[in-house]
Amino acid sequence: MASTNYPGSLDAYPVPNNGDTISVADHWLGPAVIGIETELGTDPAGTFTDVKSRLDDADKNVITDIDMWVVGTSMTGLGGISILTNWSRATSLALTPYKGSGLTEASNNFSFTSTGYWQIYVQVYVYSITNVSDHYIKLLACTDGSTYSERDLFFAGATALSTIGFNGSTVLKITDTTNQKFNLQYTASAGNYSISGGTTRFDTGLIAKKIGEI
Repeated sequence: MASTNYPGSLDAYPVPNNGDTISVADHWLGPAVIGIETELGTDPAGTFTDVKSRLDDADKNVITDIDMWVVGTSMTGLGGISILTNWSRATSLALTPYKGSGLTEASNNFSFTSTGYWQIYVQVYVYSITNVSDHYIKLLACTDGSTYSERDLFFAGATALSTIGFNGSTVLKITDTTNQKFNLQYTASAGNYSISGGTTRFDTGLIAKKIGEI
């Protein structure tokens, strides 16, 4: 009986011509079909209409982009609101995660290089010089390219002369890479504070990860 090289390699048997007499026992087509079935297993499409649709769906869930940014220098202030500034990509950190194109930054506003579902993790390390009862990180989002409004708020409390680190995470659905942007804002209820920044340690910054296609 004929045999097949599949799935180790592709068969190179000649294709029969119209009218040729074929012996089922001796022809390679049967073993090749069995080889394909064995390689795919039973019901390879699963709940999808075909195998291609299942593979396309799997591709949507592969992480194609991950990016890390830090506030490069420390910031001090007296109560009120401060947009986090002095951003730089975290290229000086050991084992920095970076894949794909990630984010772009201009005037402390972040834009996305591709559409999809993006997870944003934010971290702030702050020192209260005088009494600061409440700390907040706010993520302000924009859908028209210029108007920003509060979307997410992450809260922590602190007292005078204390150091605190706090963080938060959210997911953004990005369908327009031109107009959909975000920036980050630190707010203190009152008192003096110092936000720790630097390029050689992840004190204050963000990690953006594309977790799926739309």
